[in-house]
Amino acid sequence: FDTELCGYTSFSCIDQPGTSVNLDPLREVIMNRAHYRNLGTHEVIVCNHVTDVDGTDHAGIRWYELRRTGGPGQPWSIHQQGTYAPDGDSRWMAGIAINDLGDIALAYSVSSGSTAPSLRYTGRNASDPLGQMTVTETSIAAGTSGNASNRWGDYFSLDTDPSTGSFWGTGCYNTTSSWRTRIFEFSLPVTSPDYTLAVTSNTATACQPTAASYTIQVGSLLGYSAPVTLSVTGLPAGLTAGFSPNPVTPGGSSTLTIGNTGSVAMGSYGFTLQASSTSGPKSLPLTLEVTATPGATTLLAPANGATGVSGALSWNAAANADSYSVTIATDAGLLNVVESATGVIGTSYTPTTATAPLTTYFWRVQAGNACGNGAASPTWSFTTGDCVPLVIKIVLDRYGSETTWTLEDDNNAVVASGGPYTDEATNGEYPQPDVNVCVPEGCYSLIVNDSFGDGNCCAYGNGVISVEVAGTEVAAVSGDININNPVSAAFCVPRCTSTYPFSDDLENGTQNWTQDATDDFDWTLNSGGTPSGSTGPAGDHTTGTGSYLYTEASNPNFPSRTAAFSRCFDLSAANGATLGFWYHMFGAFMGTLHVDVFDGSTWNNSVWSRSGDQGDVWQQATVDLTPYLAADLEVRFRGVTGSDPTNGWQGDMAVDDINITVSSGIRASVQVFLEGPYNAGAGSMNDDLRTAGLVPTVEPYSGIGYAHVGGGGETTTPGVLAVTGNNAVVDWVVLELRATGDPSTVVASRSALLQRDGDVVDTDGTSAVLFQVPAGSYHVAV
Repeated sequence: FDTELCGYTSFSCIDQPGTSVNLDPLREVIMNRAHYRNLGTHEVIVCNHVTDVDGTDHAGIRWYELRRTGGPGQPWSIHQQGTYAPDGDSRWMAGIAINDLGDIALAYSVSSGSTAPSLRYTGRNASDPLGQMTVTETSIAAGTSGNASNRWGDYFSLDTDPSTGSFWGTGCYNTTSSWRTRIFEFSLPVTSPDYTLAVTSNTATACQPTAASYTIQVGSLLGYSAPVTLSVTGLPAGLTAGFSPNPVTPGGSSTLTIGNTGSVAMGSYGFTLQASSTSGPKSLPLTLEVTATPGATTLLAPANGATGVSGALSWNAAANADSYSVTIATDAGLLNVVESATGVIGTSYTPTTATAPLTTYFWRVQAGNACGNGAASPTWSFTTGDCVPLVIKIVLDRYGSETTWTLEDDNNAVVASGGPYTDEATNGEYPQPDVNVCVPEGCYSLIVNDSFGDGNCCAYGNGVISVEVAGTEVAAVSGDININNPVSAAFCVPRCTSTYPFSDDLENGTQNWTQDATDDFDWTLNSGGTPSGSTGPAGDHTTGTGSYLYTEASNPNFPSRTAAFSRCFDLSAANGATLGFWYHMFGAFMGTLHVDVFDGSTWNNSVWSRSGDQGDVWQQATVDLTPYLAADLEVRFRGVTGSDPTNGWQGDMAVDDINITVSSGIRASVQVFLEGPYNAGAGSMNDDLRTAGLVPTVEPYSGIGYAHVGGGGETTTPGVLAVTGNNAVVDWVVLELRATGDPSTVVASRSALLQRDGDVVDTDGTSAVLFQVPAGSYHVAV
């Protein structure tokens, strides 16, 4: 035979009527799949390819039957072969298959200058002379015109029906100017009565010690009715086999039960189903999978209680496991589940939702298989690192199976990936679930590939894959993508704001503010009034018509439900910093607004708070951030709705016009002793007020009418007040800086803490007192 049909490089070869366009012969390869069947006494492979029949570029089909006897390790040989080309038309692009009777069918395209591209089939019975297709050629679908393109026949297939021995296939033919696909079924003529042998599934699973079963189907050809007796050979010692009924009348079925499965080790066992009747024997290979409920899973990494975690969770493989389920929650009882996955293959899983920075998660893994689930692993915890949350948003065109993507860092390490996805029935845009990932500061590339080369776009739908940081798109890939030539978009993510003064009136949305993923509900960006009466502002603070953030306290967000949002600030270069904002807390059943600060290692909760109805007016607040200065300081606004189970909806709180100012400032190191608590024998002051619990966490002087200059409202923490020894707090004092030219003029004043050894320190209990004034000379008053 000669496979050099129209040369080795031409895509234009097969004639068709009414056009100069010729069709692709696809001459270099074995067409479609090679079809394998185990007929019991021997194994068979049938295959085919196109060939030049007579040296004139006249296409015919070269077909083969290969056989092997004796099982693996024995050689294959060509049992028969032939070329099918009964006339001057070209035949090519064939599918070939063999049924359990040994009959071979061949379905193919046919075309010529007088025959439009059509579908036909032929075949042979097992008893026919070798090398010949004896069944009369039969039309499946007749073409009526030529194809406008030389592209042809990518999607052909032929297979057998295990219950009837008929053949099912799919192939192309031409009606107008473009091809159509036909799904078809046909049977080859039966020359003598016989029976068929089939099984609904060749593999069954036994969960020790229970039995496994197979459904055996015995069919009838040309009215064959002689009883068929069933048996098995090659069954491992200890296993038992029983048929019900046995023998079987053709047209009926029998159940094969394999018992005593506890007598063998877990594993895969092959054996043979045998059938005998007056027309002769038949056989089928069967497989028994013996397994048991999976064992318990042991977690591997990250270590229990690990911090700074990002990336994959991993565990040790459990005995007999086929897959795993993963559960991740924000509580040790796994009640508040934030992410779960089932059917996980392998021993690792990368969270896509449980990625919020500086958040503690609890997780466990459970193995499963066809027998059920094993014991769940112990519950471990991990805390995520200080990272930048990214949201990967995915919109696909119709052909999602062609699209894959990766997110890679600047060392080409894959941070996240997705696809291929599922195809849809019609053209359009198909959003997929968001993928959440938290990454360190740095530069990254979003890389998208299309396996077919026509992109995630165009006539099939306008797809796009993009990356968002805090609601802002930082990278996107869309449009045409050449095959195996991925398109990428690069971006960088500095996590923390580092330009000051910082001011945000929320007119551009939430920008880099991040909603807490572990709270009960989110803050809402709004303008105008809130939906509920008798609570919330009528408008924003800035203009009355702009935007602000508020907690919508209506059902189901009360009672005592939490909403939080935060942002990171780099204050490593500052000697002092002040947070300013405006808040609105109007409602008879108002909850509490907290400001929390993360200092790079620890969350300091409620460094500022207000509770209850504060009136229908915007109010200003300031918070000294100086005790918490860090490169990754985070400010979090945390609203908790009121506790009233009936009227808690009257608790809409709001914030607006958030700002941070920083200054190099000066620090005043001052020492002073108060006469009253002074203990001359010890050379220090007594801290009786502190030990009696009478030193408040909020400075008391503003409350009795002292007007601070640039300060006031300072707060400390219970931890500072718990310190004992020489650094124990004696009381609050006011420290004033006064002008050198006029000592009666107060330039700046702050409340500070006085310690037993006479040191006057800032609210962190250790630092000298910071004043936001230029460097220079001042009088100091206490």
